[in-house]
Amino acid sequence: MKQCSAAAIAAYAVARQTALAVSGKTQGNADMAAWAESAAMWTVLDVTERLAPTGYGLIARASFRHF
Repeated sequence: MKQCSAAAIAAYAVARQTALAVSGKTQGNADMAAWAESAAMWTVLDVTERLAPTGYGLIARASFRHF
């Protein structure tokens, strides 16, 4: 969608991942909560690296073994 900027998409992704982490904790699903927290952190770090490159790159910390 043209009206969706990269910043808006990134913000939505982090908001959704954070909501999943909270939901997972509330429902006692520790694995989902940990995955969602990790995904949110990685998304923030990835966007930050793209906006202000350090040259270090990122190593994905999210584990996708459950999906």
